[in-house]
Amino acid sequence: MPVDRKAQFNRITIVGAGACTSEEIRQAAAVAPTMIGADGGAARILEEGLTPALAIGDFDSIPDRTRSALARSQLLKIEEQETTDFDKCVRSCEAGLVVGVGVLSPGIDHGLAALNVLFKYRWRKIVLLKAPDVCLLCPPDIRLELPVGSRLSLFPLAPVCGSSVGLEWPIDDVELSPHGRVGTSNRVSAERVRLRFAQPGALLILSHRFLHQAVAGLVKASGWTQ
Repeated sequence: MPVDRKAQFNRITIVGAGACTSEEIRQAAAVAPTMIGADGGAARILEEGLTPALAIGDFDSIPDRTRSALARSQLLKIEEQETTDFDKCVRSCEAGLVVGVGVLSPGIDHGLAALNVLFKYRWRKIVLLKAPDVCLLCPPDIRLELPVGSRLSLFPLAPVCGSSVGLEWPIDDVELSPHGRVGTSNRVSAERVRLRFAQPGALLILSHRFLHQAVAGLVKASGWTQ
């Protein structure tokens, strides 16, 4: 597949080579069934008895047996070393929803790089899954249905201002900033939560048990402009 031609999908799960469980892969596949392997993550997909639509990356970690098991049309090699394999997957695929699994590890650097992808491609609808959490970049306006008392954290990658309905500690008239106030361990006070932000940059972190709720809210929300 030519690098300058994006693959078109509805919903995709990108599986990285980092640590992830069978449960996480199956949970992601339930909401985003098309599987994309981020380099060595293609081997992890095959281990689960699933077939990757594509394997994308610089191919420095994909096993030879995995490459042999895939057709040439399923392999998209991007040799540059300036970006992560997860980044390569996101920019190479057009999809209405992206769920990332095994991309927040093996180290803090990989995790931070994956979070950077959320902000870098803020107009895309991307959710990261790693038990015990699910994480996404808040769109301008998102509505969620969550159990009262559940944990909801907001962490700013950049200074942001917003408003909330259904949180025990509202964020109205509060600036969240990476060098100031953050919103960790807030709690849901009503079954219907609404979050609005004037700027992109707020990470929303929920329990991984609420992946379906996070996806439902994100796909219905309007996104940031490119």
